[in-house]
Amino acid sequence: MTVFSAIILLLTGAAGLYYEIGKRRACSVPATAVVAEIKRDSSRAGRAVFIPLLEYKSKGKTVQGNAGIIRKKEANRYQTGKSIEILYNPDKPEEFRIAGKNGVLILSIVLLALGAGGLLTEAWLVFGQ
Repeated sequence: MTVFSAIILLLTGAAGLYYEIGKRRACSVPATAVVAEIKRDSSRAGRAVFIPLLEYKSKGKTVQGNAGIIRKKEANRYQTGKSIEILYNPDKPEEFRIAGKNGVLILSIVLLALGAGGLLTEAWLVFGQ
């Protein structure tokens, strides 16, 4: 791994972690959303992806938002009419995250660790011999 690669991994992980922590702070109000619809998008390199549209109540109003791209193997979790626990931003009710979903957090930590490990390895190779 080059120093440049390690720095890119470190910065990408830090940016992802910063984004995820900000979203977790903002999206703090629990709610139950219902899968209103699942859109299928086949325009992505010949592979179909699914985009669930969720509906939930915030301050007496119905809010809709998409849950992001899901893989085919996750489609059972997002069947139309199924309830999903979410956390939303009380200041921007259309902004939400799915409770218990930690993919971005885990990926960011892994990228940070890989970047830091790469930098330490490069430093050891240069200065440790």
